[in-house]
Amino acid sequence: MAITRIINIGESRSHGKTSFASAGAHLKNSLEYILNPEKTNAGLLTGSNISTDPGEAYQTMIDTKREWNEILGIRDDDAKKSKLLGRQGYHMVISWSPDEHVDAQTAYQVIQEFCQEYLGDSYEYAFSVHTDQRHMHGHIVFNSVNRENGYKYRYEKGDWKKYMQPLTDEICERYGLEKLVYDERRKGKSYAEHAAEKDNRMTNTRIIQNDIDYATSHAASFEEYLEIMRQFGYEVRAGQSKKYGEYLTYHMPGARNARSDRNLRRRDYKLGRGYRMKDIEERIRLKDFTFFEHKKSPRLKSMKLDGSLEKRTYMNRYQVRYVRRMQHASGAFYTLKNPYKVDQRQVRRDMLRIDRLARECRYLLRTNLGSIEAVKKRLADVRMMETFLIRDLKIAQRNAGETDPALKKNMNDLKLKLALKNDLDNEYENMEDDLEKLKDSYTSGNFDREPEELMRQLQGVREEKKILAGIVREEKEAADEADRLREKSFEKGKEMALYVRRY
Repeated sequence: MAITRIINIGESRSHGKTSFASAGAHLKNSLEYILNPEKTNAGLLTGSNISTDPGEAYQTMIDTKREWNEILGIRDDDAKKSKLLGRQGYHMVISWSPDEHVDAQTAYQVIQEFCQEYLGDSYEYAFSVHTDQRHMHGHIVFNSVNRENGYKYRYEKGDWKKYMQPLTDEICERYGLEKLVYDERRKGKSYAEHAAEKDNRMTNTRIIQNDIDYATSHAASFEEYLEIMRQFGYEVRAGQSKKYGEYLTYHMPGARNARSDRNLRRRDYKLGRGYRMKDIEERIRLKDFTFFEHKKSPRLKSMKLDGSLEKRTYMNRYQVRYVRRMQHASGAFYTLKNPYKVDQRQVRRDMLRIDRLARECRYLLRTNLGSIEAVKKRLADVRMMETFLIRDLKIAQRNAGETDPALKKNMNDLKLKLALKNDLDNEYENMEDDLEKLKDSYTSGNFDREPEELMRQLQGVREEKKILAGIVREEKEAADEADRLREKSFEKGKEMALYVRRY
């Protein structure tokens, strides 16, 4: 199930001003990013119809823009007409879910065919497959100027649904991959946020949803609901959309204004079903305000257990201290007499920190690591494992990508014979069938699943490394904070001693 996204690459500006000499800086950076050898198996998973060298590819795209300026008699610094200014190119991403286990070779074939069919020879492009994340994904960067007619590519609203995604689905089906199942609720979510929700981690969207649930359950009217949200530190604004109608935008505590901190604001139609303005009004209206007395639970006198009790495991002092740190972070803001003294901007950041501390606590208890020295030693071992896995993965991918030269030669010879053969000839169909068989052998080869298994192992090792690095970072921050408090206490003691001497 591949998902296609397109992002425009604008011109680079310095202090609000544009220079045609540096307008393509974002285009250059995009090419350098997608063709990075560290992300593309040392450059083996890259392709282009111009060059896989980012510098050469960028220069070719700029030369095309400049040539069409000369042909059309447009000055390079003409702010309205120059091909060197304005939109520089487009960055497309085709990605798959980690659950699909798409291998790098298949992803490369899909993206290569997408470029050939969607862009053809009209636009200069470079593409790559990145293997540095949990999910297999590829990038395409293409020039905004058509090298055949000089027109700029224009993305119209709805092109994604009409042309781009159906083409991706068609190519995926050729390789036995699933088509996209379009989910309206996923609209507007980044992959990182989607992955975090899938792993049951805290996100800004979940924080807003939880706050809305609380405010809805405690409000007797929509006006009271808005007041509770404002007490939480939210700025709630109403808006109108042609597609979605009336909506609310929630600016989280800490968002400075409507145009900054995009990650700290959400429109209600991106929060999912049940969080639109009309849905909230309906939830408040239908809410049952009847309260029931909590009955006391009966005392348990005896209980029969099937099987034997497992031996209870106890936490060591280091684990107890780490769990206590998480509990302190969880309850510190609710022990204040005046909750309005809490910095609302910090509260939401600390909620994400609490979620991270909880994952780290579970890891420490599961692995029974009893000291920071043991954590650092494990981190060093995990980093060494990651290095070896990356090396083995590159070797496996290189071996899997090797194809029999004789097979390739036979296929090319058969292609040439077919081109010279009359398609009405009886032998033509037999030759075409033979070519299809050779193509299947060439594209699939005799690939084993070893690269995929190594990739899954590498993903698990990187996830463990992330948790361990977070624990080490948390310990360092705690030690720095203790040193700061100790120094502050020492300075205060010196001031007090000086005061006593004087008086």
